[in-house]
Amino acid sequence: MKNIAYIFSVVVFFVYSLQVVGCNTTSSVVSDFPVSDDSEAISVTTKSEEKSIIASSEVHKEEVKIAEKKIEKKSDTAKTIKSIRISTLEQLINEIDKENNNIVIECPIDLDENILYIASGVVITGDDSAVLYNGTVRGDSVENVKLKSITFWGCPVTFFNDCKSVNISYCTFSGDENGTQSMLYILKGLGIEISYCEFIGEDEVQTPLVLIGDRNIIASECQVQIHHCSFLGNASFQSKAAMIHLYNSSFNYLEDDKARFMLAPGTASQYMIENCSFYCDDNPILCYFDVSATSYAGTFSRIYQNKCTPEIRDENCVYDSSDALKSFKQHLSSKKLWQIPYHYVLEDIENIKVGHS
Repeated sequence: MKNIAYIFSVVVFFVYSLQVVGCNTTSSVVSDFPVSDDSEAISVTTKSEEKSIIASSEVHKEEVKIAEKKIEKKSDTAKTIKSIRISTLEQLINEIDKENNNIVIECPIDLDENILYIASGVVITGDDSAVLYNGTVRGDSVENVKLKSITFWGCPVTFFNDCKSVNISYCTFSGDENGTQSMLYILKGLGIEISYCEFIGEDEVQTPLVLIGDRNIIASECQVQIHHCSFLGNASFQSKAAMIHLYNSSFNYLEDDKARFMLAPGTASQYMIENCSFYCDDNPILCYFDVSATSYAGTFSRIYQNKCTPEIRDENCVYDSSDALKSFKQHLSSKKLWQIPYHYVLEDIENIKVGHS
């Protein structure tokens, strides 16, 4: 009897162990899903979720494909953009005020006293015979504008009101037979670069070739970089309230000039002049017309010079009647006036190629 009881207890323990193991196994399998008595419902829910995940994945893949196609299309469009060749005033008027146009001027165009407004992103390049005359080219609050290889003959070019990233290169600015000067006027803007341009004055014209800044703004609102340019003429460069970095350029008087000055910094002008040549003989290089009462005034103009030939000093400076202090030394700074945000190189002054000849 004892043996039978022992065997029976072993069998009971064995069956109980199987049940426990089975429960634990089942529990571990379904522990990640909601508890339910309906195993079929659990199976259906799982398949539904899988289908949803697959469908979502397919949608995502399709969206990626569409996005990639758009990028490819945009890239292809950029590659196939063609220049718009212009030979008449009507064509120019129709295209110059459309954003991101790439315009090529093929021949001289009479602007017929029109003011042509440039749109942002416009690039205007000239062929060898590209001349604009008898009108004005103007940009107001524009960005990313480029003017290249154009002769402006009696045609002022002006940029007003918060312009940004304007590049003017390999252009010629000269007066016409009526004495109208092609003045380049930058009133207000950041990232303005003028390079490899020629500015040619007229004997009897006293207007400046380049006018930068305005008395109604502060200097930091008008920042201009000028390099590898040639200035020929009287009163060639004037400014008010502007930060101007002028380097690797040359200045010369016309033969029949009533020599007055080459540079004219006005109130609140900040000049950094480096590696420039002034062919002036005994004539003035610079004329101040700063109305600031003291050198401590916030509007007081300052100048930093480096490697200029000849060096600007008291002997080659004159002063406008409006200038309050009449003292070049008070304007002169021994240190750079601000940190230059771009890379540049001061070339051998004997071999600098200025203009575009």
